[in-house]
Amino acid sequence: MKKTFQKWLVMLLLLTLVVYCVSACGKKSDDSTSGDGVVQEDAGTSQQEEEPYKIVFAYPGAPSGAGTEQMLAELNAYLKDKINVELEVLPIAAGNFAQQMNLMIAGNEKLDLYTSDAALGNIFISDVNQNRLIALDEYLPEYGAGLLEVMGEYLPATTVNGQVYAIPTLRDMASGYGVLVSKTALDATGIDPKSITTYEDFENVLATFKQMFPEKVTFATIDPSVSVWTHMINDYDPLGDYIGVLRDGGRNSLEVVNLFEDEDYIEDLKMIRRWYQEGYILPDITTNNMVLPMLISGELIACASNQRPGQEKGAESLMPGGAYAIQLGETLCTTQHVSNVIMCVPITCERPEKVVQFLDLLYTDPVVVNYLHYGVEGVHYVKTDVENVIAFPEGVDLTTSTYYGHNTSYFGNQLISYVWNTLDSTLWEDTKAFNENAPKSMAYGFVFDSSSVKNELTAVQNVLAQYRIPLEDGSVDLDTVLPEFQQALKDAGIDTIIEEKQRQLDAWAAENGK
Repeated sequence: MKKTFQKWLVMLLLLTLVVYCVSACGKKSDDSTSGDGVVQEDAGTSQQEEEPYKIVFAYPGAPSGAGTEQMLAELNAYLKDKINVELEVLPIAAGNFAQQMNLMIAGNEKLDLYTSDAALGNIFISDVNQNRLIALDEYLPEYGAGLLEVMGEYLPATTVNGQVYAIPTLRDMASGYGVLVSKTALDATGIDPKSITTYEDFENVLATFKQMFPEKVTFATIDPSVSVWTHMINDYDPLGDYIGVLRDGGRNSLEVVNLFEDEDYIEDLKMIRRWYQEGYILPDITTNNMVLPMLISGELIACASNQRPGQEKGAESLMPGGAYAIQLGETLCTTQHVSNVIMCVPITCERPEKVVQFLDLLYTDPVVVNYLHYGVEGVHYVKTDVENVIAFPEGVDLTTSTYYGHNTSYFGNQLISYVWNTLDSTLWEDTKAFNENAPKSMAYGFVFDSSSVKNELTAVQNVLAQYRIPLEDGSVDLDTVLPEFQQALKDAGIDTIIEEKQRQLDAWAAENGK
């Protein structure tokens, strides 16, 4: 049996022993546990008499308003009764979040929990290496029973040297790759969306769009900071940073290769360059920040898009007449997919056991999750006739609600929360099935420690920032720019990084019986 899973088995056995002992003690005295069977701290007072522990929880988001205060008033009454804590939320603008977390931890400010998003510059392994995070293993069996049961299979993605340093949020834990296409435009061509299964098929569709709708923009990405290739193809396990990857999503081999010299990748670039030269791709794709308004207005027909449950329904508000979500690449689950958004307990936390109790509720208790996701029932949302589906109250919409627009993937277990009536009512059931059926990379659970090659890493990242997106959007000449890019990577030390990554991966594989 693999060591990672042995570890979780030991945790669960310890949990069983704890529960047994608590039950036995409970027969002698009713004061040793709460009504929930949670062991209480031996502080000489009951939970009701002890001052609630204040948890300061930071996450990327808009500043708090009146709706947040109203939500916290009700949630804190519930939390005090359940685990005797008081929650203070600290939403921080996304662009400043990573830097602000570093400053708060370095300054030993009051901070007990934060949601780390890799897309915003938070680097999990760096936080671990710089001793910013508390290892949670000693707290999870006793205080995180439900969390362990729900998240056990995903904890390897945040385990370093045998210790769990963060908890991934539970959301879509994999990704497919493909495109969103205007339903109106595709229906006008007479092409059956189910017949579009390959990139060659989609290239023919682009040609048809260009011919039928010459006044429109045929294809783009919504975010210029993410390339066409990354959103639409991307059939590799990036092993954290794409600087040394596994082919075929890591399904068949643990050989680390240079993505930027791989034949399949180069063929992908040739195809995207051809699309650009044919006029299918927005000319200023690498810099245009107005793509989303173009999509909403109907000026843009199709865009590259990761594929996950609910894509078509979610796109109805973006694309006039609706959209088809068409998957062209394989669905993948890698360490990076799982660890992209994680919940961390920093070293500034004085009582990790109380935070783990709160985390346990975030993954098991819909009441707590729905307060954070949607606010107060009857004020910020109302239940509909469809089970688990909510809507705005009469007279309230997204522009007037005082608690709306939060990224619900930042708060524990998204899959136990309500669903807005603008989305598929089966969204969370579909997401669970999506997660369960997504094939995992052979390197799932491997976390690369780049500390020994940090100089090379910085140099390579600078090269990537200069060359990668224009190449992957097709906007530069491949014959001249690609060789320059490849040589610049060599000069920066990419081979050294790949060699070190392979060494660590081989050691990890041997330790985990891969």
